[in-house]
Amino acid sequence: MPVNFNLYIYDGKNLKLIYQGREKEPFSMKNEIPEGDILIAKEDLPLYEDYLLNLAKKKSNEPSVIKETTKLIIREIYNEPTNRDKLLILADKIDEIINYSNLKPDILEKFLIIKKHDNYSYIHSINVMTLSLSLGLKINMNEEELRLLGMAAVLHDIGKIKISPVILSKIGKMSDFEFNIFKTHVVESVNIAKEIGLPEKVIEGIAQHHEKLNGKGYPFKLKGERISLFGKIISIVDAYDVLTTPQPLRYSLTSFNALQILVQDKGAYDKNLLETFIKMIGRLI
Repeated sequence: MPVNFNLYIYDGKNLKLIYQGREKEPFSMKNEIPEGDILIAKEDLPLYEDYLLNLAKKKSNEPSVIKETTKLIIREIYNEPTNRDKLLILADKIDEIINYSNLKPDILEKFLIIKKHDNYSYIHSINVMTLSLSLGLKINMNEEELRLLGMAAVLHDIGKIKISPVILSKIGKMSDFEFNIFKTHVVESVNIAKEIGLPEKVIEGIAQHHEKLNGKGYPFKLKGERISLFGKIISIVDAYDVLTTPQPLRYSLTSFNALQILVQDKGAYDKNLLETFIKMIGRLI
């Protein structure tokens, strides 16, 4: 399919132009793409979005197309969180992922993003949604529950748009004062969810994604069964994805080491859900 925007390759050290697209002379991606992360200039995002939308019409059930269009929608929602039209599109994307997963439940991992150079918020949001849906499927949630779980998972951190980028991008450990500000992203996420009229189950999952069964979570220090199923699922997945995603001055952990940390956090996570999650991740690594 013709491409009329530039593509760059990043190999971990250098950034170089690999394809130069021109509106009057678009090219087609027929050649093999070199190894590394493919990047697109910010000013070319509208062209990339048009490309994806056209591609979606021809290959609407391709995981890579669904994943990339979902990522663009999430990017737009982070810029304009109360835009209900975008939320409806996001809900449709969640439905597409669920429908695809029902047909081919063993390849949901194709929706995971492993690139290290996209905006962290978008990567994390899609990965938490994907793994939460996968865990929901493993415990036989019905489609309506999965839709709500997917929405809670993908928007669990939306309140971070209210937190200073200085704090969010800080290199090294936060001070107590900074961490207290950081923790307010949960309440901010809940406020945004309420403002746009999300269902109570979705709001509950968002509100509880940092709670722990032993009461050592935040912001409400809930214990045991006071934490909803959505909260229990997203708290496991969120913690795992944070540990396995590279951060400034901190290497990502292997899946094995990340799971060890979750298991060693005694009484923090639902035992049955964690066991199911470990088995699920074990199949992916």
